[in-house]
Parts: sequence; structure tokens; C-alpha cells
Amino acid sequence: MGTLRFLAIPTILTTLLVAMANSAPALTTALPENVAYWILKGLQTAGWIAGAWLLNRLLDRFFWGGLIKNSLKREPPRLIVQLFGVAIYLTAFGVILAWVFDQPVTAFWATTGGLGVVVGFALQNLILDTFSGLAIHLERPFTVGDWINVRTRMGEFIGRVEETNWRTTRLWTTERNLIIIPNSYMTTTIVVNFSLPNKFARFELDFLIDFNVPTDRVVRVLEAALKSAIGDKGPLADPAPKVRIDKVDEEGVTYRARYYLDPGLVSPAKARHTILTKVMNHLHHSGIALTYPKQDVYIADMPWRQKDWEYQKDQIRQLQRLSLFRLLNEDDLDFLASEMKVVQHKQGHTIVTQHAEGSSMYILAEGILDVEITTEDNRQLKVATLEPGDFFGEKSLLTGELRSATVTCAMDAVVGEITKETISRLIERNPDVAQLLSVAVARRAAENTTALLSSGKSQEEFVENETARIFDGLKRFFKLTL
Repeated sequence: MGTLRFLAIPTILTTLLVAMANSAPALTTALPENVAYWILKGLQTAGWIAGAWLLNRLLDRFFWGGLIKNSLKREPPRLIVQLFGVAIYLTAFGVILAWVFDQPVTAFWATTGGLGVVVGFALQNLILDTFSGLAIHLERPFTVGDWINVRTRMGEFIGRVEETNWRTTRLWTTERNLIIIPNSYMTTTIVVNFSLPNKFARFELDFLIDFNVPTDRVVRVLEAALKSAIGDKGPLADPAPKVRIDKVDEEGVTYRARYYLDPGLVSPAKARHTILTKVMNHLHHSGIALTYPKQDVYIADMPWRQKDWEYQKDQIRQLQRLSLFRLLNEDDLDFLASEMKVVQHKQGHTIVTQHAEGSSMYILAEGILDVEITTEDNRQLKVATLEPGDFFGEKSLLTGELRSATVTCAMDAVVGEITKETISRLIERNPDVAQLLSVAVARRAAENTTALLSSGKSQEEFVENETARIFDGLKRFFKLTL
């Protein structure tokens, strides 16, 4: 039915005009000869134009939309289809001159050619853009929907191809602008197609780190950041992102992070933002700083810019960043740092197991940890991913509660452990620590929206009640008489 509707009007019109042209001599006998002549010529002219229209429709439906489309397995280039249509109408006008008006066709084509030369000189840029568009349609270096990078004299543009017409190619850029580029630029510049040969493309980011940071540590931290960025707004999980050393120069070591995106799902700019946010967070909590051009003059010893969890003086500052210990003074933090054990765990190692007893807490310094729980029907359900700066097990440390989840290393990780014996000795040194830690744990629980909403209380009431509960559990667990 669709084909019939598509062909109905030009078919009926062509048939009607041909029939009227054939019957015109008999129907116009009563009219003056001059009038009858122009009626006949008008009907014949209209018939040929309607025939050209019908031929275009037939080619569009059965040749371009049928044979060519099935052979190419895609829509034929629209520009070529339109050029064929123009050629058919020009041929129809030539036939009208020769058969209807008995005029020499050579004069028509000569006039057309001369006019074409004049117009060509006047519109050479437009013609160049048109033939460039034809070349784009034939070679198909990109198609509508592909993400490309175009380097022109006016700058570099990254965007999604919205349309390639007779003269221009339109890009919807990552800045949410529509860029219109003449086709002549597209065929004379370098175009990077992120959507070919696969839908995903590789991107790279460079990070410059000082020489004095061990390379294996930097690689571990950066790969953890890339892995934590995987998702709807970040890189693909497969192929997996990687970190490699690119070069070493007088400024430091350049680490190149390689990751893959499907630009049709997430724009390169948005993914780059997600990755850089994760990298800066991981570097911050790991104590690693990006290098920068500098010229310092020191009379005394130079400060140690790069932090490492292996050194006690660095651990103190790292512990200060945790909400759990933010209320403690420097002496207490110094004691915790001296007693804390820093351990490296391999990928797949289980640090704590759900429902097991425990009397220590852990701080993630580098790497990524998976948090899983076992449901009532014995299914393993991943509920969270821990990143550097996160800590867990504080309730087991302070109150002796059973572990609420299983925590496993998603990759090689560095973890700091604080034991019950350390906290017990800390409380002996400063009894106020018990109350301070109870308040800190209660405030952290209040940040859990689910726990707060389920309590049916305001945040202040929740923190007050949770502090009292934790403090009572702490006193029983440590057998305190505070």
C-alpha cells in the first residue's frame, strides 16, 4: 500500500496528461489554430515533466531504495540520488525542446555549457563543496551518527555527524553547538573517526609525576582510578583501561592512561571529566601530587612533597583527612600512626568476611575494594566499591559487632589496619577519645540516607541516639568504667 500511494499521483497525472495530449487535436478543432497549438504543446510539455517525475519516483522506490540499498546494506548516498534526479529533469527538458518544439538540442546544451562555465567561475567554492560532498558520499569516511575529530584552520572540533548535504557537513559538538563545515574542508583536512572500525575508540590522558614516587605505585593508583570511573559516564570495562609509562624527561615521569569509549553513549568530554575527577581523588588520598615546573631555593632542608603510607609522618596527615579521626589531636594521631600496620594485598584477597567476628578496622590507601553481602537465599550481591580514603570495620573495632559484609580486593591494594589493642591503649592515654570516636561513627551513620530515613528521626536526634548506643557498646567491648 505504501508503494501504491507513493506512485499513485505521478502515475495518474502522467497518464491523464498523455491521454489529453493525444486527444487534444480532436478536442480543439473549434478553437483558433494558435490557441490549439499552445494547448497541445503545453499538454505535451506537462506530460514529459510528469513522466520525469514518475521516473524519479520509480527509481527512488525500486532502484535506489531496492536494488542499491539491498546491495550496499545501507541507504544510498542522498547526494547521488539527487544528482540523478537533476540529470533526469535536464534530459526531459532536452527532449521537450527536440520533440515538442522541434528545436535543435545542440544549441540548448551549448547554451547550458556556456552558462555552466560562467556560473562555475562565479560559484567555484560552492561547486568545490558540492563535489567534495559527492566524494564523501562515495567514500563514506563517516556516516550520520559517527563521532569524528576534524582539524581545520579555525580549530579542532569533536562532534557527532548530524548531516552531510550538498555543500556542508554539520557536527553536534561536545560543547552542545552545531558546527557547519564546508565539505571542501572535510576532504582536505585530517578527520579522525572514533566510530570506525568499531563503535568504541581509544582515548589517552597524560599525568606527570615526580621521579621519587615508585612507578609501580603510580601505575597501581592510576589504574584503580580508571577502574573506579568505569560506568555510564566513564570508560568501557572491555577493553579494560591501562596505564603505561610514556616518557621520562627533566620534569618527571609521564604516565599515559589509555581507555576506551563508545562516543554514542558518552561524549569524550564527559568521560574525561569523570576520569580526571577519579584520578585526582585517588592521587589525593594516596598522597601523590602531580609535578609542576618549579625553581625553589631552600636554606633549610627541602620539604617532602610526595606522601607515602609507609612513613609515619605522612600517615598522620592522611589520618587527619578521615572523618573518623578528624576530632583527634595531633598526639593521638601520632600514636595511631605509630601503631597502624600498613599491608599490601593481592587482587582477590578477602580482608573481612560477613558475619565473622572482628576487632579491627581498615583504611584503604591505594587500590579498589569490592563490598559484597550474602542474601537470605545465599546469593552474593555486590553493594559498594571502596576507593582510597574510604574506611570500614569501625563498628566491629569499637563495639565488637559482627562484620556486616565481605570485603575483597578488586585489584592489588594497600590497606592500613588499626586493632582493638591500639584503640584500648589510645583510650588509656586519653579517655576523651572514646566519646570522640562514638560521635564520629554516629555522624558517619547519619550520612547514610537509608539509615537516617528508616529511623524516623531528625539528624540531630539520630546522631545523639547513635552516639549513645555506640558509646555504650564501646564501654562494654573495652570493659571501660568511664
